[in-house]
Amino acid sequence: MMKKIAVILMLCMVMSVSFAEAIATKKDVICDNKEELFDWVQTNEYQEKLIWIGDSPPSKTKLAVISNKDTGTWTIIEFNDKYACVLSVGVSSKLVPTKPVGTPI
Repeated sequence: MMKKIAVILMLCMVMSVSFAEAIATKKDVICDNKEELFDWVQTNEYQEKLIWIGDSPPSKTKLAVISNKDTGTWTIIEFNDKYACVLSVGVSSKLVPTKPVGTPI
């Protein structure tokens, strides 16, 4: 009987570890007037240029990726008609060739 309980407990531990759980987080973002923020990002020391833009219907906003292909720096901005917010920034970006669906990254 004790052996069965130990096996059941071990299975429960393994099963609880094997399933990923989504979490919600909060982080501070920098927001400003849309025109001023886009101007600053494209003229600051990183000299990033707009390379991609897309609509986000659920939030009624747009997303933009701004990058400098020479330095690899990048910025992701979410914006509407009036405001823009920097969601993330980084370095070491590169364009990756398009791969068929299901191909590992």
